[in-house]
Amino acid sequence: MAEISKEQSKKQNLLCFVATEALLLFITMVLEISVIWKWILWSFISTGFIYILLWWYPRKRFSWKSKMIILPLFYIVFWIICNDYALTSWMKEKANQPSGELSINWNEKKKPISDKAKLEIGTSRIVLIYNNSVLPLMFEKIDSNIKWKNVKGKMFLTTDVHDKTGALIVNITDNHWTVSDSKAILWEKNFTNSALEIKDKRGYIVLQVELLPDRIRIQGEWWDEYGNGVRYAQQHYDIPGRGGASTTKLSKDNYPKEPRIKPMFKYPSEKYFGAKINTDYGILERIFLYRIWKNN
Repeated sequence: MAEISKEQSKKQNLLCFVATEALLLFITMVLEISVIWKWILWSFISTGFIYILLWWYPRKRFSWKSKMIILPLFYIVFWIICNDYALTSWMKEKANQPSGELSINWNEKKKPISDKAKLEIGTSRIVLIYNNSVLPLMFEKIDSNIKWKNVKGKMFLTTDVHDKTGALIVNITDNHWTVSDSKAILWEKNFTNSALEIKDKRGYIVLQVELLPDRIRIQGEWWDEYGNGVRYAQQHYDIPGRGGASTTKLSKDNYPKEPRIKPMFKYPSEKYFGAKINTDYGILERIFLYRIWKNN
């Protein structure tokens, strides 16, 4: 009776484990969950299947030590085989993400912060300080709706960016950004935790934001409902170390192409999500689990 009871208990445990595997598989196939959780669940489902084979069929083929070696090895092999598929699907999902939150990069959190609200036009070294009540003169040329503030050493940006017809392209409220879902307005975007870049349907950069510990870097175009606009952009010189910023008036009949806002990111974003131009990425950037850890 004891042997029968032990055998029945083992079968019940097996059925419970199989049911759990089936439930997890159902969740990944039917419910809408993020790519991260989908692949993590698939990795556990696959490892669980090997666990069933090793522990129940056959009983004595593998020793306990062998099983303890085989399982983690299988888990590693799973990610070696599936890494590129998981990374590609994750980058595609992130590239189509409609909203997000700007925050300081994890590797820059120990850098000195500022007690003032600073805004820099690109990397021009032209830094504006906002006292939360009066905009700098250059921003009074048009109602650009750019506001930035410093709260206990943390920078916050609020702005709306429209196209020349008045259609909203992107809204940023206290670092939380939301982009238009219309492909006729928004052509593409790329971003990281600390930076956001928007291209319009012509392929021009219309907004570029980067959050640093002591300042906010920004370039972009701001239009009103009457077809009048302004472009704040960095001036580029051939002389090393020289910086400058420009303010260019825009209208429906006057759209100077220079000075242009140079892209920060590589495109298409589905292939190069989070990849900045002129930045070398090591082998770690091609590892799915490392990328999702770094991104979060």
